[in-house]
Amino acid sequence: GSSREDPTVALVRSRFEALGGDAANAARLDTVDLSEVSLTEAKYLAVLCDCLCTLSASLKELKLRNCGLTATGIVRVCKAVVQLPHMTLLDLEQNDINPECEAVLAGIFTQEEYLKTTLLTTLKGVELKR
Repeated sequence: GSSREDPTVALVRSRFEALGGDAANAARLDTVDLSEVSLTEAKYLAVLCDCLCTLSASLKELKLRNCGLTATGIVRVCKAVVQLPHMTLLDLEQNDINPECEAVLAGIFTQEEYLKTTLLTTLKGVELKR
């Protein structure tokens, strides 16, 4: 492969790698904001989901406003997010959320008890407390 990593891939990875901090860093980062970063390509979505599965144990907030995510991409992200123990906010505003997608999300988010009470999902500017 080439030694130069795709800049968007590098950006996504660096945001997640900053999460844990180190033992000396008392204020651990718990938010990843990728708003306005175009994640339209499948490889970017794959990297995002990979990071969600491997680098985000402490993650509380994930902001993905206006990332060009399709309904399929949003569902993939939500399935990864639902595994995270500390998540309190997932911001998907200004992405392509259609009624079918909303129905799938509702199904994902009601499976986990804690998500019913703590997760605030921003869909098209509508706050859905589950």
